[in-house]
Amino acid sequence: MPHRLVTCAIIGFWLGTMGYLVVREWHQRGQAPPILAEVVAQASKQPVEWHVFRRNRGPDGNWESPVSVGTVVSYLQRDEANNVTSIVHQLELDVGQIWHHWPLTESAGPLRMESRLEIGLFGEIQRLRIVGGWMAWSRWLLLADLVPRPDHQAILRFMLNLPGGVWRQEYLVPWSNQSLPLNSLGPPDQIPQLRPGQRWTISSLDIVGFSGSPGAATAGLVLPQAVSLTWEGHGYTCLVVQFQRAGLEAEWWVAQDEPVRHWVLQQVVRWSDTELTLVRQSECRRQDLLVPPSWFYRLP
Repeated sequence: MPHRLVTCAIIGFWLGTMGYLVVREWHQRGQAPPILAEVVAQASKQPVEWHVFRRNRGPDGNWESPVSVGTVVSYLQRDEANNVTSIVHQLELDVGQIWHHWPLTESAGPLRMESRLEIGLFGEIQRLRIVGGWMAWSRWLLLADLVPRPDHQAILRFMLNLPGGVWRQEYLVPWSNQSLPLNSLGPPDQIPQLRPGQRWTISSLDIVGFSGSPGAATAGLVLPQAVSLTWEGHGYTCLVVQFQRAGLEAEWWVAQDEPVRHWVLQQVVRWSDTELTLVRQSECRRQDLLVPPSWFYRLP
């Protein structure tokens, strides 16, 4: 029979090992992002409409009243032949309002944009492509094409068509193939299995108010306390996912109550003194946005 101290040491060792494994598993789950395949699987099979509002911080430091600047319609598009599912966002924005700080003529026609995130059979991101066209212009306005690499980075090719000529730039940005990226104009439909205090690193792409490289790794945090949000005249408890990177703050407000559990009810993005809020609508009335106009893909 081993000495009692030896027996206690063995038991203590095994209990310590089990405790360590449990804590490590809990820590890893707390650091893991929502599984992208589940995000896609639980997404609505019907188009979802979002209204876009901009507001600015006034000279007194207070936020001014929000201004409606456009509409977004998001939906899933499946390519069974290639085992690819695309999360598509079709946007119609007032070009003079969305980039109000640029010398652009207001009410000169809408800015149409399409964001298309392609996801493979096993939930891996394959490509993100964003195209924007201004109806009053005879050329493309912008093109962003992002292709992930196997080393947790992605090549982002960016083209901006301005009156002074075409500006092209290529970036190498941090990227995750398994985590839903933060897109300043492309909110997710649903995010299941969030937990208060959960943290992870998320890829972000900002083509509206970026300075320097539009792509970066962003720290994501689910705030420890749920908050209340009035949506469509009813109050819902929401978990708020908060993201921060240099020059950019963003939030996803994710409902926790039935019948809208896991729905993203709004996305908020802030750049210094400007804020864009995308508010989900209960039904999609802008079915016309599902089909891009004929001039949309016109080459320069």
